[in-house]
Amino acid sequence: MLDQLERILGNIWVTIAAFIIGPTILYLQYRRRKRLNEKAKGPAKAVAAPEKPPKPGPAPAAAAPPPDSGGRKALWPGFRGLKWGQPPAEGMAVVHEEGETRFLTRTLDELRIGNVHVTSVVYSFRIDRLEAVIVDLPLAGFELLVRHLTSEWGPPKSSGDRTRHVWADPGTGPDASQAVLEKKVENRSAKLVLSSRAAHAERAKTRPGA
Repeated sequence: MLDQLERILGNIWVTIAAFIIGPTILYLQYRRRKRLNEKAKGPAKAVAAPEKPPKPGPAPAAAAPPPDSGGRKALWPGFRGLKWGQPPAEGMAVVHEEGETRFLTRTLDELRIGNVHVTSVVYSFRIDRLEAVIVDLPLAGFELLVRHLTSEWGPPKSSGDRTRHVWADPGTGPDASQAVLEKKVENRSAKLVLSSRAAHAERAKTRPGA
């Protein structure tokens, strides 16, 4: 009987131990895992944000170009697509000849410069090289053309009575030009002569006594 009782009690204590110790071990393991998980889920160390580069300052203003002498601008190196020294364009017609010089016109030329109506545009070629353009216009358009050319080239050199105005590029290079606008009061007209400064210099060398 005692042996049976011990076996029963032993089994009971084993069962009680299993019910008490087993859950305790599981609970302790659960608490340990929970602490480990909480540590793992803890706030990560703040990563230092990269420093923002300083904003660039305003770009330095571009240096203004030096003013041209007297506000002058370069003149046209020819007229309407024909440059000084070039031969006549296709479709031009001869209206007059004087020795080595021929005067030609273009039938499709617009008789207008800016907003100024003109009566004719004649191209002067010497040995088939463009050296001047002669533009005739009514006297009523004189002051309008002065204002237009001044807006294009800057202020001219003017006569005391303001009946003659001259614009000129410096030097006598191949593109250098000269323009003379003059009143013809007796004819109630005006004339603009745009010419090559290089051609003027060449003619000056061939004049007698030069």
